[in-house]
Amino acid sequence: MKKTFAAVFVLLSLLGCAQSPVREGGYAVDAAWPKPLPNNWTIGQVAGIAVDARDHVWLIHRPKTLIDEEKGRRALTAARQMLRPAPAVIEFDAEGNLLRAWGGPGAGYEWFENEHGIYVDRQGNVWVGGNDPKDHQLSSSRPTENS
Repeated sequence: MKKTFAAVFVLLSLLGCAQSPVREGGYAVDAAWPKPLPNNWTIGQVAGIAVDARDHVWLIHRPKTLIDEEKGRRALTAARQMLRPAPAVIEFDAEGNLLRAWGGPGAGYEWFENEHGIYVDRQGNVWVGGNDPKDHQLSSSRPTENS
């Protein structure tokens, strides 16, 4: 009985590990997307992704989550330049080209302690929020083509 159970268990385990065929219309990883970021920027934990009506991909990430090995003197590009956190909100076109980047702490406004979520409405307004206990706000902006 134990041998039968063990054989069935192994068979079911192997069936569960078998690769399933890719379905038509499925998703696949594109290691070349997005294209390299300028200014030696790097991205922290991604907290949200949205796609707008123009098929532009928006993401909000957490620059504060980068550890020393991912930024500064310990993380150097091939040209021996220090990596820096990218702005918190980044917009890419469908091909992975950077269109604009903004957000993060600055003078004259309050930024989130912990970025968490992004949404682009039908009018093109970009909504971002945070989830730290201090983050009792949503922020909205309508980027222009030149911003």
